[in-house]
Amino acid sequence: MKEIQSHYLITDQTTALLPARNQEYFTDVLARNQTLHITKTPLEIIKETCIQQFSSYTGIREAVMHQIGYKRKVPIPINPFQNIYAFPTLSPNDPDCVWLFYHHIHQIKPPPTPHANSIVYFKDGFELPMDVSYHVLEKQMFRTAMCVHRFEQVRFGTFY
Repeated sequence: MKEIQSHYLITDQTTALLPARNQEYFTDVLARNQTLHITKTPLEIIKETCIQQFSSYTGIREAVMHQIGYKRKVPIPINPFQNIYAFPTLSPNDPDCVWLFYHHIHQIKPPPTPHANSIVYFKDGFELPMDVSYHVLEKQMFRTAMCVHRFEQVRFGTFY
């Protein structure tokens, strides 16, 4: 029987938040070597974790939009000091949106078969077929890399 939890805070072990098609829970959390089932949506988990990290989802999203210039599918620095950056695969309000965690991704490739649009390879060896195009995911990785770079510039005083 699956253990279902009502609460989850993102950690440096979190690799992805997947929307679950289940009546009892709304998110499958992929964390190193385990899958957790949570009764909150992926976006609710993101928002709660931001608050626990002394920020708000809306505030950090607005800051990233201002600093980087992206208005849609904005990457979220959940805890930049622990290198926890997440990005949505679709609009965060879309019920099919998956949140991926930048520093856990090894690479993204087009699929070898026509059963998915792309495959995300994580550093722990896990592979996740996605129904999102390879080009969209590559663009999201680039946006998140820009976010990481800009935060590090500000953090270390090299921003001009």
